[in-house]
Amino acid sequence: RTEIQRVLLKTRTKKNCHMTEQKERKRLSVVVPTYDECLNIRPLCERLFKASNQSKLIMELIIMDDDSGDGTIKTESIVKDLKAEGYAIRIHVRRKGEGRGLSSAVMLGLSKAKYDTMLVMDADLQHEPEAVPSVAKPVLTRQAEFSV
Repeated sequence: RTEIQRVLLKTRTKKNCHMTEQKERKRLSVVVPTYDECLNIRPLCERLFKASNQSKLIMELIIMDDDSGDGTIKTESIVKDLKAEGYAIRIHVRRKGEGRGLSSAVMLGLSKAKYDTMLVMDADLQHEPEAVPSVAKPVLTRQAEFSV
């Protein structure tokens, strides 16, 4: 995990955007690469969505799982339960042909993001989910192109 140890936020350029500035600024895709992190998925999701709701931020959570066997099966089950509870969460399990490792998981996750503003964070809770709105704020308010 030496390449991305910090939260990275980047806005994707969108051509022919018909969204209003207000709507676009309040939407965030959070990409979380994982490998055998099933124990952290529920607390991460609950804390992240609590913080985003308090900040009136519309958010999706994308779990990019590197197929850790039993850990992946548990993670998929947890994500299914969280989705059924109303959380905007989805999972993509990367198979062998899609690459391995953190960097390629992040890149694939960013390509799957629904919103133009994206944030990448670790699943191990070393990045506090409650900090996401403040980390994203400079980009969401157009004061910066990225935030670390």
